[in-house]
Amino acid sequence: MNSKRIIYLCPTLISLMNSIVTQLTVNKGIPADIVFENTMDFSEISERLMKYPIFEKCFYWNSLEEKSAYHDLTPREKMQVSHQPSKVFHIPQLNDQYTDLCVHIDSYAAKFFYYSLIEKGMNPDVHFVSEGTGTYALDFANTARDTIDHEYYKDKAFLKKVKNVYVYQPQLFTGNRKIVNLVEIPVFSSLDPSVYKMIDEIFGKAEPIEEKLIFFEGVFWGDNHLVNEMELFLAIADYIGKENIVVKRHPRNKVDRFTPLGFHVMKQQYLPWEVMIKDIDLSEKVLVSVASFTAFSAKEMYGRVSRSILLEDLLVGKAPFLEDQGYRKFFQRAEKLFNQDEMVSWRPKSMRELEIVLDILEEKVGGWSK
Repeated sequence: MNSKRIIYLCPTLISLMNSIVTQLTVNKGIPADIVFENTMDFSEISERLMKYPIFEKCFYWNSLEEKSAYHDLTPREKMQVSHQPSKVFHIPQLNDQYTDLCVHIDSYAAKFFYYSLIEKGMNPDVHFVSEGTGTYALDFANTARDTIDHEYYKDKAFLKKVKNVYVYQPQLFTGNRKIVNLVEIPVFSSLDPSVYKMIDEIFGKAEPIEEKLIFFEGVFWGDNHLVNEMELFLAIADYIGKENIVVKRHPRNKVDRFTPLGFHVMKQQYLPWEVMIKDIDLSEKVLVSVASFTAFSAKEMYGRVSRSILLEDLLVGKAPFLEDQGYRKFFQRAEKLFNQDEMVSWRPKSMRELEIVLDILEEKVGGWSK
């Protein structure tokens, strides 16, 4: 009988997909359960998920409301919750003992879920399952400034129980290597066909994309960052024709700025691009964003090449996450790695350079028209 048991904390669909791959590969054979945070409605997808022998049990946790309640407390009250999380955080009723907890970054939800397990008498190790940039650049700065009384837990403090980081490309990790052990997840193309079938039936299939250029809207608008993202987008549309572009809206942006202007917008707004890639031929597509790692997801997760343009050097305005040193170091490493065999990602320094890159890529994708 296996004495180990894993519990996965899942806030997003890409977190779910990578947790499934991790559980079916590097953690294969170890009993595991999953907890969905209420960051979105997981009810339908969890029903499909539980038809397969991946996770034995599925739970739900109202983390958003409880995190909000925590942040409204006084410093003294927050300290009390640090010592007794159940004062605010009511994680699901768990009847099993867990030896391992898998999260995606060192968020408040991850840490208070961990300390809630400690409060229940467990002593799990903590692991991180890739969710893109945040996991690759995991430097634990969040934990250094979160004001949680970690010292209260002594040898069971969150950082002292951190073990593995599960990522597709360990060489891209720019975070704190002194704390973590890097474990490689197999890329999607190397998985058994039975896993493909599971992923297809759990997440569904992405609709075909006819347009040659896919623009990934950033989170700037939704997070109230005043930048020129829309101006850059419109300049590209003027140059290649708006009919040749489809927009993947960012799920945190509630307002559709593109459809009223006559642009095509992907209908499957909430299906992550990283999941959609499994169904889409990118050989004649160009991916454009200000600074999104989605440009590299095909290579990172699937071992497939995709061509991209990053507009960050043309951006006017400030967005704090773009100034983060870990983020910048990670992107530099990703661009170097994925461009080493052939040029697949361009970063124009001027509008004229952008036009030249668009001309180069027009030839590579067989023209902009469908």
